[in-house]
Amino acid sequence: LFRQGRFKEAERKYRIAIGLKPDMDQPHYNLGLALKKMGRLDEAVKEFKETIRLNPDMERAYYNLGMIYKEKGLSGKAKESFQTAIKLKPDYQDARKELEALK
Repeated sequence: LFRQGRFKEAERKYRIAIGLKPDMDQPHYNLGLALKKMGRLDEAVKEFKETIRLNPDMERAYYNLGMIYKEKGLSGKAKESFQTAIKLKPDYQDARKELEALK
């Protein structure tokens, strides 16, 4: 559903998955992506933060959090998120590019 651009339907499915297994990181991450695509950034931030709480090593969650912070003009928080993503995955080129753009 997500790949088909059916974000609202995907959101519903991810919420069902979270209800069944609230301690799994992937449904929270996927929900964060869907919310981000729908422009619901504050809700997306909450889901990415929950993803990180459940799996502190998921560099993609930090990257997406950084992208939202960048979009909201919170460059300090964005830098911190990108730096953490790079620390977890040193060859994360997208995060490196975004971090460089903020300097």
